[in-house]
Amino acid sequence: MKKNFSLFVLILLIDMPLYADEQDEMTPGIARAQFTTVVVDREPVDDITELPNNITKIHFFSDQRGMKDQPLTHRWEYNGKVMAEIKFEIGGPRWRVKSSKNLLPNQLGKWKVSIVDWAGEVIAEKTFTYIEAK
Repeated sequence: MKKNFSLFVLILLIDMPLYADEQDEMTPGIARAQFTTVVVDREPVDDITELPNNITKIHFFSDQRGMKDQPLTHRWEYNGKVMAEIKFEIGGPRWRVKSSKNLLPNQLGKWKVSIVDWAGEVIAEKTFTYIEAK
């Protein structure tokens, strides 16, 4: 009986992920989502919650885990109106994507990007405020 129990424990240990990153990649979902002024080497350089209107372009970055082969959409909204929908096909267990929007200086107020899954469900959303430059 002890041999069977030892073998069972060994099988569980072999099946466990070795690193925390492996666990993150196996857990489906959005690991990160943020607005940024630029993406360099597939990473956002800043995290924007407020943007002055003398800057007219903003990017939305998202890092997906465990969603390989699933379509995903970044839905850009301003004042409750959909302004753009950018669709992506997730190509691996960890997949980073970005979309961007050119803004008009008079489009002040709250902007929102929703991350929408294949079933049309919002799985994450972020907002930023476009403000008058000082």
